[in-house]
Amino acid sequence: MLSAVQELIKSVTAHFEAYDLVRASRELIEFVNQFSTWYLRLSRDRIKDPTQIETSQVFGYALYTVAQLMAPIAPFFSELVHQTLVDESSSIHLTDWPKFSPEFYNSTLNLEMAVVKKLVEAAHGERKLAGVKLRQPLASVTLTTTKPLKLTAELEPIIAAELNVKTIIWQIQAETEVETEVAPVFDIQLTPELRAEGEARELMRQIQNLRKAAGLKPGELAVVTVPAWPEVWQTEIERKTNSQLKIGSELALVAAR
Repeated sequence: MLSAVQELIKSVTAHFEAYDLVRASRELIEFVNQFSTWYLRLSRDRIKDPTQIETSQVFGYALYTVAQLMAPIAPFFSELVHQTLVDESSSIHLTDWPKFSPEFYNSTLNLEMAVVKKLVEAAHGERKLAGVKLRQPLASVTLTTTKPLKLTAELEPIIAAELNVKTIIWQIQAETEVETEVAPVFDIQLTPELRAEGEARELMRQIQNLRKAAGLKPGELAVVTVPAWPEVWQTEIERKTNSQLKIGSELALVAAR
């Protein structure tokens, strides 16, 4: 995220200095889209964790920097962000222009994160075509690229979490042999363990929906009746949903305390 923000500062500043407002606007719109649909999704668990202060600081920095860069073309929105995040008595239009920080910049990371994003989007499409829900974990996915990623160790956990797979198998082919950088192939054979994990995740989603509909606060314990559940996952289900499971004829929230 920090490296992506530095790339944005560098490119948007260059476009403004060249009086190219169209390209500057496009860069900002693209970043906002990635911020809301990609980076927030990758960090949702850390954002919810009150102990992850650094995560909140990084996202606050990114949002505020975007507001500063947008100030010349979206003055009122930028001012709203400034007054909400910082200080209602000051103005974003009186702040210094964001400076590029080379210590936070990693061009390789930016390029390979873009490849990962493209890979994940293509793989989500493949899962949808195969009729396999994202909540259902799978054993593996084979990813075909034209060259190996330099930051595989750092990026592979992101890919595995986003695609909900246990293992990633990499396959390298020459550029002339493939039309795109990635060609994901999932192993969709479900073992009893994978099927149980998928059922547990689906049940967690349903319980969270029940909690939301009932207006329960995160600290309130929900007593939920369920016809059946994977017993090996009971502790995890109850921990993640802050609930107590009981056998019942149907899925229902019967009490809260």
